[in-house]
Amino acid sequence: MRLMHEKKSHDYAQGAKDPLNNYSCSAADNGLDPWRVALVRLSEKYWRLISLTKNGTRPQCESIEDNLLDIASMALIIRALLLRVDKT
Repeated sequence: MRLMHEKKSHDYAQGAKDPLNNYSCSAADNGLDPWRVALVRLSEKYWRLISLTKNGTRPQCESIEDNLLDIASMALIIRALLLRVDKT
């Protein structure tokens, strides 16, 4: 999960001092708190997992394991963003 997050940070937060910068930028664009942006993403990943497991066939593009890692990672990101709120 850590390796996956580091790879995504490389792609999405390249050059930013803050590896969660994309949540802050998206939050500013949409008038939301950064943790709420991440919560929306978590919901999206949850419903994607439901869809992938609904018909009992093997997914062709995204694996169930990858989606579970995304969900776990997103939960930790939400926690990290909430800790930032608690410090202010």
